[in-house]
Amino acid sequence: MMSEKHMVSQKPRLFQVISKSLLSLAVFFAMVFWLFEMQNGPSQNGPLVNRSAIYAVSAPMPARPNDQLRDRLHGILAVQQNAWNQGDIRQFMDAYWNDEALTFSSGGKTTRGWQATYERYKSKYPDRAAMGQLTFDALETSQIDEQAALTLGNWKLDKDKPARGNFSLVWKRIDGQWKIVHDHSSLLTEPN
Repeated sequence: MMSEKHMVSQKPRLFQVISKSLLSLAVFFAMVFWLFEMQNGPSQNGPLVNRSAIYAVSAPMPARPNDQLRDRLHGILAVQQNAWNQGDIRQFMDAYWNDEALTFSSGGKTTRGWQATYERYKSKYPDRAAMGQLTFDALETSQIDEQAALTLGNWKLDKDKPARGNFSLVWKRIDGQWKIVHDHSSLLTEPN
């Protein structure tokens, strides 16, 4: 017997299968009607199917993150979280694009460049006590295209003065590796 958790996790996959099947069926019938008109000519009331309708129905659906990409990006974040919790800001920074075009926005300011972002982290979190224990959760990843993705999530630092907030990360595939090219992290100033 399937557990309730397993059944819930299967719902999005089932929805994808059903929606793809319905889309395929719609394309099939649209093409049948169009081919019928090509052989027999349009009916007295005009064409049954407009060509633009076939193109609209058969257009690719918007990109959705596949499980493999989501798992890969969330895995990178797990490595990043672990590096932070080991006090290793340098390894934490490995997830970021090592380029002057990297942007990090927080507190109403934008830091530009990998080195400047690294220095910002080091000055804001000079030791393990200041770093605390980092947790990422509520991760949502959307694939923008074959070379880009967006991850939304929450962060939490457990330390003497706990802090939490949310973030959005823009990922880009660069030389075959997924790297964060923009990070926008916000501090929650008032509890919900």
